[in-house]
Amino acid sequence: MTKSPKVPGTAEPMSQLSVRPTNWSQVPLAMTIEEAARLLGIGRNGCYALATDGRLPVLRLGRRIVVSREALQRLLSEAEGSEPTATRLSSIDGPMDGPRK
Repeated sequence: MTKSPKVPGTAEPMSQLSVRPTNWSQVPLAMTIEEAARLLGIGRNGCYALATDGRLPVLRLGRRIVVSREALQRLLSEAEGSEPTATRLSSIDGPMDGPRK
């Protein structure tokens, strides 16, 4: 059984932290899709969609999919230079048919 990466200065695995790291040095070099989604503040399925679309580069190690800290930094820095639109959001979460109930 493999252990989840630990955030420096804490005793708990990153997957069990309720508080987000305050700087990039606290983020592990590699993490699962679920951990990457938690850091991005999106759902697991949205993070898988980013990986499937190629917007979030991942590494497959057997059956495990790993996201690098560098890949997350690139994704966020590229997003800073673009305008968020309903079209872009709909491509991540599916069609936007109006308010969710």
